[in-house]
Amino acid sequence: MEREIAGIGEGLWRFFTEGGPQLLNTLILIGALLAIRAIAGHFLRRRQRLPRQMKRRIQDQLRLGLLVIGVIGIVIIWAPELRTFALSLAAVAAAIAIATKELLMCFAGAVIRGSGEAAEPGEVVRIGEHRGEVLERHLLTTTLLEVGQGSQIGRYTGRIVTLPNSVFLTSPVKRYSFVGDFIRHSVEFPLADEVDPAAAEKGLREIAAKAVTPYRAQAEAHAKRLAKRTDSTVFSVEPELNLHLTAAGQAVLELGVFLPVSAAAEVEQKLLREGFSLLRRLKAEAKAAENLAKNPDFV
Repeated sequence: MEREIAGIGEGLWRFFTEGGPQLLNTLILIGALLAIRAIAGHFLRRRQRLPRQMKRRIQDQLRLGLLVIGVIGIVIIWAPELRTFALSLAAVAAAIAIATKELLMCFAGAVIRGSGEAAEPGEVVRIGEHRGEVLERHLLTTTLLEVGQGSQIGRYTGRIVTLPNSVFLTSPVKRYSFVGDFIRHSVEFPLADEVDPAAAEKGLREIAAKAVTPYRAQAEAHAKRLAKRTDSTVFSVEPELNLHLTAAGQAVLELGVFLPVSAAAEVEQKLLREGFSLLRRLKAEAKAAENLAKNPDFV
């Protein structure tokens, strides 16, 4: 083992003492790549008409492309020295592989992320327990701008989440913006025993149709594109209502609407306010009818 370590030390000494021209070429390559990135970034900042998500996607692809070019260029420049160094390093390759297991998993995760288009810049995704808009992608990490869940859906929390790319090997990725930042958002309405589910369903359907009217044309266009892309006809932009029972036996109406992620929180609040107002009215009418049936003289 001591002989292999001595060989590695000798290879490192030759690597740094005899690589003057290679070092100069490396510095020139890095300087050129940084200059290209700076010029491209300045050009993108001046293009005010480009959408924010498109700018992020171009910047991300440019950064990854320049990084790949830089790595390939450095390998080519240092190839003679690397060949000698690699021969000395072969004896401890297994130990290095074990020590860099997490790094290798991050590289593998980056390959999966890129090959499957699992998380494009500007998309809203959920990776494991984390949900947010993809800001940046690197060889080792992916950065998200966190988006709230539940009643806070569509609203940014202001927190930045940086995930190792190894999560793509162990966690599923849900793409909420697969059809252009549109999602099917659900709101639940518990029903009192006095409320007729059919009457509640009819009223909630009318409220939902009115609430999503401003987004209907866009939703229909996105649904058609999604159906064409997935070769499926199951996508509908109509409000959907499903009646189910909780573990305690209470009836619940689940209302689903197809709308932009950015409008989900606002529309949800509108549905809740008008929906519960409707349910209170239906409950009061049901009680009044019950009292009238019990006592015809009741006024």
